[in-house]
Amino acid sequence: MSNSKATVLLGTHFSGKSTFFKHIKFLRLNQNIEDKESLSNLIKDNCKHKIEGFLLFIKEKGNELNLTTDIEDTINHIIEKQDYAQKLFELINKSEFQKIYKQLPNYYLDNNKYFLDNASRILDKSFIAEYSDFLGNNEMTSGVSELQIEDSGMNLTLFDVGGRRQYRRSWITCFMDLDCVLFFVNLTEYAQTLYEDNEVNRMRESLTLFENVSSNNFLQSATLILVLTHYDTFEELLSIYPLSKTFDDYIESNEKDCALNFIQDKFKATAKKDITIVTTNLLDRQGALKVFDLMKSKFN
Repeated sequence: MSNSKATVLLGTHFSGKSTFFKHIKFLRLNQNIEDKESLSNLIKDNCKHKIEGFLLFIKEKGNELNLTTDIEDTINHIIEKQDYAQKLFELINKSEFQKIYKQLPNYYLDNNKYFLDNASRILDKSFIAEYSDFLGNNEMTSGVSELQIEDSGMNLTLFDVGGRRQYRRSWITCFMDLDCVLFFVNLTEYAQTLYEDNEVNRMRESLTLFENVSSNNFLQSATLILVLTHYDTFEELLSIYPLSKTFDDYIESNEKDCALNFIQDKFKATAKKDITIVTTNLLDRQGALKVFDLMKSKFN
């Protein structure tokens, strides 16, 4: 048996695959974050951009959300760049505003939650990025990234590929001679649509992709592991956005284990080969290592 093993990470945009890739890069290669000052400034800019986009969404929904005049005025000041920093700090620390945005599915979209929950710390003048910030600051993967690791006597190669539709044509270039496929699905996808087509539910897209991957002739000898991510956020989202809104055949309660079992069964039903399923929170180091160790166990 060869001691060289290759794994590709697949999934839609913001599925968690690139977060896993970052974890392994730093935990297994013992790399450090270079140029923390530049990274900190980048994260600050991304935080402002995300919050501004979120505020525009809230402003458009103003009548539905029953915003107070005070909150509306503060949002307008921020959008119009008037007393920007002061007004932004005021808004994100208002308890009544927090109650409003935490009841919106968009709060759980991509990394909105990370930036809103950490805005006061990130936008502080003394902010210096930490490991968790590096993970939370997800950026789009557009090509193919490769990582080589020596672990437990094995030479492991990981490929991370872009998840948006326009980048999926590059997936096939990584399908030859693979030993394992890690297919990532963000559990909050059931309440989200694609960037490329806001009429298409993201989890339904993942189900279609997963079926195609599991039936691909080049991958029949590779181990297929379904990685369900953002389990902690999934539980929160269920309380405000029932799973039945996306899947009308779901008739159980919104208790997380029932909902999780339903989603797992959906993916099992589409699979054209044997699969292994693991559920985790990838912002947690131990969650990433659990997936990594499961992958390695399939090589023994």
